[in-house]
Amino acid sequence: MYITIKEAEHEIASHVDAILLALSTENKYGSKYVCQLHDDKDASLHVYKDDNNVHLHCFGCGFHGSIFDYVAKLKGIGKIEAADWCLKTAGINRSVMMISQDDVTKLAELNKYIALLLHKSTEHLNKDAVEFLKSKGLYDRKLLSSACIGQINSTGQLMQAAIKKYGREFIDKMRPINLALFGPNKLTYTIFNRDGKPVAFAARKLDGTLPKYVNSNGNVYDKRVTPYGIHRVVSGKELIVVEGYNDALAFWSLGIRNAIALCGTSFSNELVDLLVSLQVPRIHLFFDSDNAGLKASYESIMKLANTNIKTDVWLASCDPDELILRHGKDFMKGVQVQSNAEFVLYYTQDPEFTINSLELLAGDDIEQTTISLCETLRTKFGLDYNPYKLLYETIRKKYEHELGEVKSQLTELTQKVDRLVNYGQTGE
Repeated sequence: MYITIKEAEHEIASHVDAILLALSTENKYGSKYVCQLHDDKDASLHVYKDDNNVHLHCFGCGFHGSIFDYVAKLKGIGKIEAADWCLKTAGINRSVMMISQDDVTKLAELNKYIALLLHKSTEHLNKDAVEFLKSKGLYDRKLLSSACIGQINSTGQLMQAAIKKYGREFIDKMRPINLALFGPNKLTYTIFNRDGKPVAFAARKLDGTLPKYVNSNGNVYDKRVTPYGIHRVVSGKELIVVEGYNDALAFWSLGIRNAIALCGTSFSNELVDLLVSLQVPRIHLFFDSDNAGLKASYESIMKLANTNIKTDVWLASCDPDELILRHGKDFMKGVQVQSNAEFVLYYTQDPEFTINSLELLAGDDIEQTTISLCETLRTKFGLDYNPYKLLYETIRKKYEHELGEVKSQLTELTQKVDRLVNYGQTGE
């Protein structure tokens, strides 16, 4: 049976110590081993275990990675080959899949085929699906068909068609169809990449069982870098970021195109880089107002703070899709907008941390942010800060930081010029 490299790492987690011993790696102090990648006399290789995740770090040579990375480097082989060696050594009857270009092409074709079936199914949704969508204010056939949201009732026919078209070997190897995503008690969503190509699917259960959502297998899809709706984002426009599929759909139903859903993940470095490249000027974080949503807002603010993207937080007494259902285009009546600094203060309840982070959080709205923050500190915390003194200190820190960067760049440029001059004089 084929498994992904991530699945293999989970499978091998409880066998790492046995793998190291099989490599004749000397164990001296429990989780500390003699590293075979260099002349190690101090048992510098440490094994760190966290649930089903295991990684190795050598304080002697600096190696850091999984047991597969370690074996690959030690034996001079590829990571896939190393993973297979580890699985075999541990007695696990699995093989790590090697995805060929032909596999990628077939998977793309299959995803397109499934998306087309969902697109066509919007005319024939069953009663449960229609009632669910109406309860969300999202029963709009044009919207649903354009987003390829629908139902595939016969999972058996879907699997038979896939095997007939792409072959049993491909289906067994890639496991591209998660049957739990389809059926009469599911509403299935198509997830597109930035190029507008269907790459995965997710389903909302309609029978009340938990968990409510089921997601695609992770063979070649990582939702951390492909948020729901990323294909709709227009460069250079403000962006609304929400939690769930239906939250994003609710905004699309209003004609607001630039709305994406993270669907349980946080901002990855890759996603931040993508949004910067798309020249998104401002992001409105509109997560649920429960503890998980507040934490997601805080983490997103801190993640985006070092970019040129401005952010603020939208808070409401209910989820975004419910708010839009109540108020339609006037949904902002139920939204409280908070600046980064105001929200961080509200979330952390730590005035000192917020003030020390003000330079990072304020962005270009330094004056107004500082004045608002001082008012909140006075009314909510009984702390009397002079707004203009705090503004002066914030601006000073901001420009000292920027000036330091400019000086560093000038020094580097001067050194390059000096090298060029010396090269011209010596001719070397």
